[in-house]
Amino acid sequence: PQGIIYVDDKVAGCVYNYYSNMIGIYASCSLPLKLRLNICKSIMVKVKELLNNNIYPVALAQKYQEVFPISKNDSNILIGASLEPQIVDLDGISTLYSDCHLDGCYSKVETELSTLVLEILSKVKLGTEEMDDVNIDLYYDELIQSNIPRSIVNEYLDYGKVDIYDLADTVKYLERKRKK
Repeated sequence: PQGIIYVDDKVAGCVYNYYSNMIGIYASCSLPLKLRLNICKSIMVKVKELLNNNIYPVALAQKYQEVFPISKNDSNILIGASLEPQIVDLDGISTLYSDCHLDGCYSKVETELSTLVLEILSKVKLGTEEMDDVNIDLYYDELIQSNIPRSIVNEYLDYGKVDIYDLADTVKYLERKRKK
């Protein structure tokens, strides 16, 4: 929040930045791989900084109605013409704050970040109730066809998340593979 709004000397709300000319992070799914990789790297840097300060953005892969929504109303991460992602919802139930490290919250962030990054890189809709044993082979095949390393696909499908450092290694792997 940029400031507090008072009415009759009582807190009535907050003033937030208005992000004009920005769209939801899932719009990046339509960009070339090189740009998607840069966006994912930037998101991971920002999330790591938050985690290092015991700030847990637990709603990164937020999607309401559409498969990959582009509306900024349907996303907690926005991008503009510069393609620099902005994490915009760091209050309420979307983010948890603590004075110390919280394993459960850290794990939830890893789940959200893994889902978001893998969806952007692979263009495969993940993190839904439809990810059950019946469809697991379909998800496996789609992620492998998107050049996501088998070890990462297995980790995600087995545990519902990928370690943040393994996720960074995946981005580096895809950058090297793209340059070949």
